[in-house]
Amino acid sequence: ASHVAFGSTRVMATCAHNGQAVGMAASLCLRNKVFPNDLLEPGRMHTLQQLLLRNGQHIPGVPARDQANKALAATITASSSLALNHLPASGETTVLDKPMALLLPLHEGPAPAIAVYATASEATSLRAELWIASREGNATPDVLLESIDVPVPIGTTDVELMFTASLPRSTYAFVTLQVNSLIALALSHEYVTGILTLSQKMNAAVAKSLVQTPPENSGIDTFAFWLPDRRPVARNLAATITPPLETYKPTNVVNGCSRPWESANAWLPAREDKAPTLTLTWSEPQTIETIEITFDTDYDHPMESVLMGHPERVMPGCVTAFEIRCAKGNVLARVDDNHQTRCVLKLLAPVETLAITVAILGHGPALPAIFQIGCY
Repeated sequence: ASHVAFGSTRVMATCAHNGQAVGMAASLCLRNKVFPNDLLEPGRMHTLQQLLLRNGQHIPGVPARDQANKALAATITASSSLALNHLPASGETTVLDKPMALLLPLHEGPAPAIAVYATASEATSLRAELWIASREGNATPDVLLESIDVPVPIGTTDVELMFTASLPRSTYAFVTLQVNSLIALALSHEYVTGILTLSQKMNAAVAKSLVQTPPENSGIDTFAFWLPDRRPVARNLAATITPPLETYKPTNVVNGCSRPWESANAWLPAREDKAPTLTLTWSEPQTIETIEITFDTDYDHPMESVLMGHPERVMPGCVTAFEIRCAKGNVLARVDDNHQTRCVLKLLAPVETLAITVAILGHGPALPAIFQIGCY
């Protein structure tokens, strides 16, 4: 391969992704007695994609729509849902000596008001900008919607960023703050699924400048590097958001996307909910044999490999203990030491029920999150 192609194909995660797809394709060929080229027929390709999605793959722009999944026909409710109105300040600060950004899943229409907490050594101003990506699914700020300059008095104050621009679609938006070394910004220890704080910097091991400029006609975009810090160093900018982000709805668990892509795509309970539950209800009894749940083992931050060493045993938002209950309240299954992204529970015997409830009993230090539920 050329060095451009090798930059992708050498990556272990890419190899694993490709290997799973090839293995599933080979299985379908053997099962149906067809050749690999026959899988290009739209019906067969749809089957292959849906099998991969059910088993944890992500295919950008292709939602999971397995017709055998009885969860798709359920009414989905929860004990609560997070309305994200703030990221609380932890007492730490960082000097704004490089561009920083909050990456937020916003809805089509007017942008919310964002307030950050700043301490200025002298009276100054803060340049804030609102960006989105031109291409669906990208996380590269290349479309500027608005720039504003906000006065910042000496001392500590809330700096309100009042954008007048509207988002042309529901997508991730970058609220960027340009360099001003006179300003220190308050940080938050809280991790929330699908929310990131970024800075414009590069990894010297893989890049030579802050902007990637590939050879012409290589098929690769030019883009600036906006990167999160790695945990446990990673911090979010402390901020308030008005109106709150109503993006963590229970129905996300059947929207067909099991990770942040154009939105957070997860259900999260409210901070004050000490016994969070998610319930699927049907109008007629359903026979359930297998329940598949996708949890959040942190799709947001880069994770060190075991060779480099990893600081945490449990990912912050991972559900570590939970029960599955039927409509009568009987416990169908219980897991007490989960650390997996995908948990597949095969019940001891099929159960006929009008409802299934997932009761979260334990989780990491962040709010627990569920991306997807399947019932078969």
